[in-house]
Amino acid sequence: MKVRIKTIGFLFAGLLSAFAFVQAGSGQVQQTGLKSDEEAIRAFVEKYGFFETSGPNGEYNSEREHVVFEGCRLTAHVEAVGADEPPYKRETIKFDVVIDLKKMDPKAVTTPKDMNGNTLPGGREWIILKTADGQEWIVMEREGKLMSASSAWLFPGGANHEENQKVADAFGRIVTACGQAK
Repeated sequence: MKVRIKTIGFLFAGLLSAFAFVQAGSGQVQQTGLKSDEEAIRAFVEKYGFFETSGPNGEYNSEREHVVFEGCRLTAHVEAVGADEPPYKRETIKFDVVIDLKKMDPKAVTTPKDMNGNTLPGGREWIILKTADGQEWIVMEREGKLMSASSAWLFPGGANHEENQKVADAFGRIVTACGQAK
């Protein structure tokens, strides 16, 4: 029985390889790879796209994100809660971060501190996307209206550097493919 199962497994693997080879000429394999990168990023952000910090005087910041890919456009939906000045009254703000992946640097940075020296709780790392030319191509919108623009955006990651690096690399592959599709 074990021999039969192994044989079926080899046949199935062979059929998948043949299918992938046939589809390669039509660009299907690359598209499937990009979709799996998008799914990996989406799952990662759902898992780690939340952080919360608080201070001794009532200072408080939290943020929750999830992402949507639409071709070479990525939208991060963000819900942020903050109370960082007296009287430390918490306020919630929801906004979207719209990122044109064609304008991004394919090298996403994985780092323990953001560009202002802030850290995430639990030894977690940030994944920073930056624009290729330093221009402000990342747009923050609230209820469809422009709030601000930036040349970088940070996604909260986990405490496992290798896992964060895999997601940074996935961003790099998607940005590279979008840059070639101009």
